[in-house]
Amino acid sequence: MARTNKIGTHCTTVSTADGRTTVTYHETDVVTFDDLTVKLDNGGWPTSTTKLRMNQASIELGLGFWVYQYQKQWFVDTPTQEAVPFDPQGRIQFNR
Repeated sequence: MARTNKIGTHCTTVSTADGRTTVTYHETDVVTFDDLTVKLDNGGWPTSTTKLRMNQASIELGLGFWVYQYQKQWFVDTPTQEAVPFDPQGRIQFNR
């Protein structure tokens, strides 16, 4: 089973520029955040590994969200404990 407390390294990079941090999995910026907002994007690849990378980033970087799937729909529990569905393109943005 994959570790959830550290961002995986396979096809994954973490970069920071201009106050914004981005976790890229393959060629998709799956997590982008700054002091005010978090943006998640599965890039049209709603896979368990994409979801894992998002959750690993949340834990390791202290972002306070959790991505999960219920009846084929993706949701995120935000830091305010609000469950919000991803849009049909696999994206969501919320305040930190």
